[in-house]
Amino acid sequence: MSLDTWIDANRDRLVEEWREACRIPSVSSDLDAATRMADWVEPRLERLFDSVSRVDVAGHAPALLATLAGSGEKRLLVYTHYDVQPAGDGGAWSSPPFAAELRDGAVVARGSCDDKADITARLQALEHWLESLSGPPPFTIVWLCEGAEEVGSPGLEELLRRHRDELRADWCLWESFIRGGDGRPEIAFGCRGVVLLELSVRTMTGDQHAAFSPVFRSAAVELVHAIASLVDANGNVLVPGFEDGILPFTDDERTAGLSVSPPGRDVGVDGVSPHLAGLDERALADRLLYTPTINISAIGAGDVQTGTGVVTATARANVDVHLVPGQQPEAVAALLRAHLDRAGHGRVRMDVRHLVPPAKSPIDTPLGRAAIVAARETMGEPVVYPLLPGAGPGRMVLDILGATTVSPAGTTRLASGIHAADEHGRIDDYLDHVRFSHQLLVRLADELDRNEHKETRE
Repeated sequence: MSLDTWIDANRDRLVEEWREACRIPSVSSDLDAATRMADWVEPRLERLFDSVSRVDVAGHAPALLATLAGSGEKRLLVYTHYDVQPAGDGGAWSSPPFAAELRDGAVVARGSCDDKADITARLQALEHWLESLSGPPPFTIVWLCEGAEEVGSPGLEELLRRHRDELRADWCLWESFIRGGDGRPEIAFGCRGVVLLELSVRTMTGDQHAAFSPVFRSAAVELVHAIASLVDANGNVLVPGFEDGILPFTDDERTAGLSVSPPGRDVGVDGVSPHLAGLDERALADRLLYTPTINISAIGAGDVQTGTGVVTATARANVDVHLVPGQQPEAVAALLRAHLDRAGHGRVRMDVRHLVPPAKSPIDTPLGRAAIVAARETMGEPVVYPLLPGAGPGRMVLDILGATTVSPAGTTRLASGIHAADEHGRIDDYLDHVRFSHQLLVRLADELDRNEHKETRE
């Protein structure tokens, strides 16, 4: 049975299975609910894989590992996570966040895109592909599904090291990226790194009346000046040595990146573009792809609701530093500390909350080529990101398991609202996700077959 015929015949079942997964409120911090999600995924893995095991993660729901042995020596790691973000303000949702309501051709639920669609679409695609084979698959498939990704994947590094032999792979199919507003699939390779910091300062034992502002030092003012020393008004980093050691991107990677356009035209206000001033579309796209940045995610001092007329004694800010390959998180954190000291902001405390190194993954690999062809066949001509704009543990997967990562388009669009109220995925996009996942396996098998024949001829 052809893929399209199979999807048409099984459409209701495929969508209902996706909705069933979305009804489980597997918020990372809810150990019972997250474990119920592991209980739901496990038997579905057992139907398709030779072996399935649970791995305990201290304080969190278990990870699931599965292996399907192939006839060849190559190995593909498929990564997903079954935990989701909290629903947040229930009043902001137009239907209960875990009802998985069908509305206007979409499934509305927390986790519908991030990351339940990856789990069900990939398993469904694997189901049909295996039915079409006359023997074992031509490569081994290893599945890793964790339950604490939304809280930073605690325990993942230990898990990878402890199960290195079982999980080793040539390539890793990471969780999905996005489709553009026009429906074009977007595929990203590798990932950025990140340094998460908290900056804080205390100037007095308590807030004081603003009448004394001529002589008292405001913590808010001091912190704002410290932050201003890090970046200029257009987001350019002012820290000496910040970009030292960055690995160059190849000509092929930069050519592939020419298909990328800057997102976000529709998020400006009062008719003003949200983009940085003075940069054309190509320069903005290049910044998105290749430029490390320092961003302020939160800043606070005093009582914004009622407080007036005080000199603030304390102030704090959350700072996220987004890295590109070649930058080392520990070294970058040290650079920022040294810069603040040199700039006269030694009183500003800097606490390092999280460090994730960047990872560079080449486009021209069997999995990379297969992903591009499969996307073209099922969703349209892909937009290729030589580097995933977001951070993730791709470097960990590369260093420990030897696998480079590819993040293909799936069900998610920018308008899907992942991590927001009314997160949703379109049913048509979801079924394309199943088609793509199936064709990816087909095209990866073709790539390996071509390579084998080429080596035989040589």
